[in-house]
Amino acid sequence: MKRVIKIEFTIKNLKFSKILQLKPAYFVITTLFLSALILLFQNQALLLRDCNQDVVQDTIYLDFINSMSESHIQEVAAARGLTMASWEDWQSRYDFLSDTKAQLILNSPLNHSKAASQVIIGKGYDNTQKMMTVILMQHLPIGQYTCFMNQINRAVDEGTIKDPRIAAQALYPDSQLKGTSLYFWWHPIWRNEFSRHSKRFLTQEQIDRVLSGKLWFSTL
Repeated sequence: MKRVIKIEFTIKNLKFSKILQLKPAYFVITTLFLSALILLFQNQALLLRDCNQDVVQDTIYLDFINSMSESHIQEVAAARGLTMASWEDWQSRYDFLSDTKAQLILNSPLNHSKAASQVIIGKGYDNTQKMMTVILMQHLPIGQYTCFMNQINRAVDEGTIKDPRIAAQALYPDSQLKGTSLYFWWHPIWRNEFSRHSKRFLTQEQIDRVLSGKLWFSTL
């Protein structure tokens, strides 16, 4: 005996409706899948509501980030007879990860995500500090990383992130560090945050590669 299920949903004001006749087993599986999908979307507002970050005094993170300001980098370089102004003068943007403190933060980002968001949306932090923060938060759990993406988008909207390379670093899943978003390209809430500014900072080829899962597949 077949069961009937009606699927009706709206995407960008376009309404879709489909009546499916399913065998009992498929009916149960489809119903469970659709229920999970509905709950996921219902939780989106709750998740993003919790992204509002309180001001915190994370001395471990903020002391490290402040020690890596562009003015401090210039002072240290000048004392050594070198010319270095920002992350752009490093051989790689990942060079700072050789620092023990950076490794501790990279491996426990959940302990520092609120301070990281303060740096991202703060006006008193330079491009090097923001680039480092994006890299250091690559291993956040997907829920917290979605919140972090929300703060990235907020910073773009408010103009506290102006360098397109920083925005691109945040949006495009980090295959070198095997960042969280590399594995969650299918997640509806993450895709929504990704799509807010992706066309502004990424090529269409990059966007398609991410949203189709091809980037993730290429790392297997």
